[in-house]
Amino acid sequence: MISGRNNEKHTTAPRHHIDEDLLLSYAAGTLNESASLLVAAHLTLCPRCRGAVRAAEAVGGVVLEAAEPEAVAPLAAARLDAPAPEAEEIKPESLSVLDVAVPRVVARYVPEALRWRFVQPGVKFADLFTDATGARIGFMRAQPGAAITTHGHSGEELTLVLDGGYRDGAATFLRGDVQVCDESTVHTPVTDGDGSCLLLVTIRGPIKPTRWLARLLRPLSGF
Repeated sequence: MISGRNNEKHTTAPRHHIDEDLLLSYAAGTLNESASLLVAAHLTLCPRCRGAVRAAEAVGGVVLEAAEPEAVAPLAAARLDAPAPEAEEIKPESLSVLDVAVPRVVARYVPEALRWRFVQPGVKFADLFTDATGARIGFMRAQPGAAITTHGHSGEELTLVLDGGYRDGAATFLRGDVQVCDESTVHTPVTDGDGSCLLLVTIRGPIKPTRWLARLLRPLSGF
């Protein structure tokens, strides 16, 4: 079980947030499905970003009321009718398949059994789905002290910490924190040494490992 840790550093409010453009896209309903799920999960853990989305939804509601019906995209209208998660949604749901409580919006997507795939020693990944834009979303689990091999990205990657934590350079990411990476990012995340780390990750395009061993292992992992 990795949910039994009560270390204070794993229960503080998130310090790394969704950027404004992504929050506005989420509120408008223009964000792709996998990124929308990750943002919704972050909102259940982050009061600051919940407030920002509610403010955007309030503004959007005024715009919708003033707009001509044909000028409003159906997806945007549907998203603005769905408010940011309320208290009931914020309560986590414990899932035995993950051995940790996760936001309920994520729990709805989790099957009774997950197919974990080897990524590298100490790291594995389980897909949830690939959306219509080709972006994948799934869980990554890393053992204590695991260093994910140095790599870059061929598209945007969003990572949400659901349990545990990791560090990337000078930055530390704990429960509720989000890291955004793109084609300019080359990094080597390292899991905290006091417990496993469970991440929700959405990724567009394959990663670009910089080490020869990782290049050999990539066909096995699907990355």
